[in-house]
Amino acid sequence: MSKLLSATKYAIEHRAEDGVQLFQGDVMATSKGGVKVVFTSVDQVTHNSLLPTTCCENSVV
Repeated sequence: MSKLLSATKYAIEHRAEDGVQLFQGDVMATSKGGVKVVFTSVDQVTHNSLLPTTCCENSVV
């Protein structure tokens, strides 16, 4: 926790199957001597699969 006490910015990433979310925030002191993170932004990067669809995936039976 000592590293968090000296930090001013905080970021955490969440990876999903279709992309990544990056949550960013500011580290602030609390009245009781602790710290809190106030999240200020979310960046989202999505990607599409580059693999071709199979010949039978879209066919009607």
